[in-house]
Amino acid sequence: MAIPTERKMHAEEFHMYRAPRIHFVGQRAFVRYTHRRYQYIDGKLKRLRNQTRLRVIPTDWFYERN
Repeated sequence: MAIPTERKMHAEEFHMYRAPRIHFVGQRAFVRYTHRRYQYIDGKLKRLRNQTRLRVIPTDWFYERN
């Protein structure tokens, strides 16, 4: 996914979630991904956040029905 130009931004910031990886251990799924936050400051693109996040989800969640 490309980062939109400043003119095409719909908000002050742009968030990007990338590269999810899932590892199953027992009855849990460990989902690791990258979160990046961008903002144009004085006409220049700045990356304000670049971090790895981890979410732990019970495997039953993948089989739930709404």
